[in-house]
Order: sequence, then structure tokens, then C-alpha cells
Amino acid sequence: MRSLIQYAPSIVAGSALAGFGLSFGRDVYRKAKKNLPLILVLVCLVGIFFSGIWLFRNYRTVWGTIFKKLGALIVLLGSSVIVYGCVFLIVSMLDPQYMTSTESAGHALDNPITLWTTGIQGFLFLVGALVGIKHRKKRQQAWEAEIHNSTFLMNQGLEVIDADENGNLRLRDIQEGIGYRLMEDLEVAGELEFMALGKRNKRGYILYDATGKYTEWTGLVEVR
Repeated sequence: MRSLIQYAPSIVAGSALAGFGLSFGRDVYRKAKKNLPLILVLVCLVGIFFSGIWLFRNYRTVWGTIFKKLGALIVLLGSSVIVYGCVFLIVSMLDPQYMTSTESAGHALDNPITLWTTGIQGFLFLVGALVGIKHRKKRQQAWEAEIHNSTFLMNQGLEVIDADENGNLRLRDIQEGIGYRLMEDLEVAGELEFMALGKRNKRGYILYDATGKYTEWTGLVEVR
């Protein structure tokens, strides 16, 4: 779960996470379930896409950079090998004559199957790399905002309290002794709304800028 310090930066940066969905018709899905090589190909193609993201996005620490990029390389190489193996296995199942023919065997590196397989993998990796590069600025802004927000809350005399049993983020005004609960279902761009516990129709608002940095604490006010 995001902490209160990370909440606004995560909203602004969208967590800098890229989802990758492949949409197939119901008939294709049913066929894929019965065909393990095809499933492995699809999973590995997704892995190639994400390895591009992981290799080209930025990380907070040197060690994080080393381990995550090393992991991305392992995923990339392993996925690529599996894709080639599965593609040729599928083709051999569909057309045994093609894979055993002299022409196909003698030109394994430049036959259409190999070229298409290489091209698709390269395209997915390139798209992933571009997504990873695009993440860099927002991820850096989010980290800077988290440091700023930690200092901001402390300067405002606000104590961050761990989430309650329902996962609601809370804070407490130390000077006033008032507790607040984040109203996540009432998210408004540029502000976080908090319900004042034990105070009817009272709220507290934290305003934040376009980079997710907190800029103002309103204190206890009437519901807007």
C-alpha cells in the first residue's frame, strides 16, 4: 500500500508502471489453453516487453539498478530463447515437412519464421524501452516529491499514522490533537481530502502541485 507521503506522487506519476494487455477472442483463448507452447510464447513476449522497460527506466539506488537490470537481461535472454524454441516446435507440429526440409534446415537463420520471430521480439523490446525512458522523468519527480512531502508534513505538525484495519491512510494534527482519515473515494485533482474524526462536517485538505509535492495544509475547515 502507498504511504501518505507517496500518495500524491503516485497519483501524478501513475506509479510509473506500464501494463501490457494482449486482447484475444474467446476462441483463441480456448485454443491457447490447450497449447502449452503457444502460452509460453505469449508469456515470453510479454517478458521481452517488460525487460525493455526495466532495462531503460531509472532506479533509486545503484544496487537497485544493478540487480533489476541484471534481472531484466536474464528475463530478456531466457524469454527470447524460449520464444524461438516454442515457435519452431509449433511449426514442426503443424507442418513437420517444413522443419525437416533441407531448405529450412540449411537456412534456419534467414527463413521467414526466424525473421518474423526476431522482428516481433525486437519490436516489443523497442516499445518497452521507449516506455521505460518515458517513465524516467515522472519516477524522478515522484522520489523528489516523497522527500519534500515528508518534510512538509513534519513542518505542518502532522503525524502520519499507519493505515487502520480497513487500509485507510490516517494522520494526526499534533498541536490540535485531531485525527484525520483520507477520503480515497473522493479524490480530486490537486488535493487530498481528509475526514476529521469525531468532528461533524469538518475536513482537512492537503493541496499538491503537478509534481505531487504538497503545497498547503488547510487545517480544520468546513466541508467544501
